[in-house]
Amino acid sequence: MQNENRSLDDFQKFIYISMRKINDTKELNEIYSQINTFIQQYIESHNILPSEIYKYVKKNMNRFLEKNNLKDIEKIDQIVEDVIKHRFGMERDQVMPFSKFSKKLNESLLQTSANSVEQEKILADYYNTSLGHVHTIDPNEHLYEIEDFGESKKVIIYSEEQMSNISENITEKIFQELKMKSIALDSLDGIAINMGFDFLLEPLIDESKYKENIKTKMNKEVLIRLISSLISTMSTKSSMVGIPTFTESFKGHYIWEL
Repeated sequence: MQNENRSLDDFQKFIYISMRKINDTKELNEIYSQINTFIQQYIESHNILPSEIYKYVKKNMNRFLEKNNLKDIEKIDQIVEDVIKHRFGMERDQVMPFSKFSKKLNESLLQTSANSVEQEKILADYYNTSLGHVHTIDPNEHLYEIEDFGESKKVIIYSEEQMSNISENITEKIFQELKMKSIALDSLDGIAINMGFDFLLEPLIDESKYKENIKTKMNKEVLIRLISSLISTMSTKSSMVGIPTFTESFKGHYIWEL
């Protein structure tokens, strides 16, 4: 029995010695970055919140480490937990990545100038029908109905200029949300600390630089995805709404079918 215990102790020592040690701050930061990337990929691919992945990884730490080839790093479970706690804190304080801000946006951001006459003509051309078969349901919501051959479909359409206005609305809304947030510094290089206060973001954000930066991130693909999300929450009559499906751009206009 003593021989068995000695063998087990020797094996545990071998495992500990075989663990890859973190030699310096640079390597530690690289590992933090790597784990943060894994977490972000998981959040985006499964469309879940950090609080949900926090619960999952806490219960399945070994599986997470093995899947991402991290198991041989000394004290890696502590580092993973530290990263996830930080992401959980971001969710708690509503300091989230840009892709998550769509959950905070309001459908009123879609309010922009209307030009129903021009857009009726565009829709008639796109659906290869006459103007008499295109009806404006709500010009403020850019909502139209196309009737042809006994069938009807409802669509929403925006011009290039209107898309630009919506982009500016969203950019301004995100900025207003951001500058009201604060962050807590919970750790430095993996060491838990307690500052006793939070950092307000407003004095740290340069508005002009922020808006210039956001323009580079909010390309047309991102804007279309955000608008699709906003359309799905529009407060209209139940007979006028549906799951929005972006079709394509046509003659400088962007069309969603409901």
